[in-house]
Amino acid sequence: KDILDYSEKKNVCAVLAGRSGASYVKELMIGSVTSELFTHSKLVPIWVVDHKVRSGNLLVAVDGSPGSRRVVDHVAFVMAGGKFDKITLLHIASKLSDYYPVDSSNKNKEMEDFIKKSDQSCTADFHHQALTLLQDAGIPPHQIDFRTIDSRWLVGKAIIEEAKKL
Repeated sequence: KDILDYSEKKNVCAVLAGRSGASYVKELMIGSVTSELFTHSKLVPIWVVDHKVRSGNLLVAVDGSPGSRRVVDHVAFVMAGGKFDKITLLHIASKLSDYYPVDSSNKNKEMEDFIKKSDQSCTADFHHQALTLLQDAGIPPHQIDFRTIDSRWLVGKAIIEEAKKL
């Protein structure tokens, strides 16, 4: 709590936290400073560094929401000046089954198509806004990549799989 209070008072752009190497089970049982930061932070972004950073690439998972726009704005602010080789914005596309149990009727096919088109429209608008924010921060277009992949049951696993490709 003291770290977050200090960060908010000093208007810091992010808190970087390292992991102690404790197992996830141990962290669940007794907690950790990093997990407490995640639990209680409402205003200050928390960045966790788990191992030695070996890549000059940054992967940012986005969903087109106002929160994602704030994340891109934060990345643009922190990364102004081109400290990374490439910034990849990763969007995982929505589908009807993410919102509603699906049967094979034509009615659901129409709804699936509607959701897909809406998601594509939202993604295109978000893509434009994100590119503008990043380019206004001085990040050249050749360092910005925007990827969309199909929805997955385990979103976290999909993000990790994409990160390994960078």
